[in-house]
Amino acid sequence: MIRTILIVGAVIMASTNAFAQKKSKTPDVPDGIFFKIEGKGLKQPSYALGTMHYVHGDYMHHIEGLDSILATIGCLATELKMDYILHPETVETNPNFRLTRMDSIKLNSMLPDIIAEFQVIDGGGSDVYERTFTPSQIDSLDRAMEYLQVDQLIRGLAQMQGQEVPEGKIYRHASPLELAQLLQALSVTQAAKYFVERGYSQDYQQLDHKVMLTVNDMNENKGADILCVGLDSTYAYRQMQENSTTIKDLVSDLTSEHMARLIYRAAINYHRVGQTFEHCMPLYDQGRGQEVVDAMAAIESKT
Repeated sequence: MIRTILIVGAVIMASTNAFAQKKSKTPDVPDGIFFKIEGKGLKQPSYALGTMHYVHGDYMHHIEGLDSILATIGCLATELKMDYILHPETVETNPNFRLTRMDSIKLNSMLPDIIAEFQVIDGGGSDVYERTFTPSQIDSLDRAMEYLQVDQLIRGLAQMQGQEVPEGKIYRHASPLELAQLLQALSVTQAAKYFVERGYSQDYQQLDHKVMLTVNDMNENKGADILCVGLDSTYAYRQMQENSTTIKDLVSDLTSEHMARLIYRAAINYHRVGQTFEHCMPLYDQGRGQEVVDAMAAIESKT
């Protein structure tokens, strides 16, 4: 059996005889982020590396044994095939993500009225969000926007442009398109801010990507012959796309309520990502894999 390293998107607890970096509080459950899998008749060991998205690529040099083991492996198994990760342009895209000319015409004709709805509160004091969500969902959305400091950012941008800032929850009066762009930017700057604070450049590489680049360099420039496989096929990736909300779905049901739901989903997800990031990165740095899993499960249950 050739030696294999698995790079996956969550911490893996190996089912065979595994050696972990650290021991968990539960004796029967190994704790760690890097496992050696051997025994039960295996001729050679394999290794499982659990990763978290946004972990800086340089952290691979802090994982004991990883650098030297990479020089001995015969196969690298990643979540998606490495060729796709390094060259995504080679994978067929879903045509439903492309707008037709008629879609664009319809979108441009409907957007002004829908955007205007987000800036108007009716006589009863309700807005698009209050008409769309339950009080509990509104509370969750308010907490997410407060955590992401969206109101402060909108207020600052408005003041810079000499615009009047409304009272109350400012995000509810913002254009949904501008709000979506702001949320997307926040999802990136949160990670960048974390790495800048730790002395890293904003131009960082993620850990699993850095491992792939290292193996790719070994194959192309150092005479290695490491087989690279994907645990999920690109077909499965395309199927996942097809089951997601596409541009055509949005255009076919373009209402203020639909756009509010998209804003809600983005804000809640980025809130969850931020919480996960803050709770789990220190644990991952210390190799406490089981506690990472526990922390992620606890955050998931609260959101």
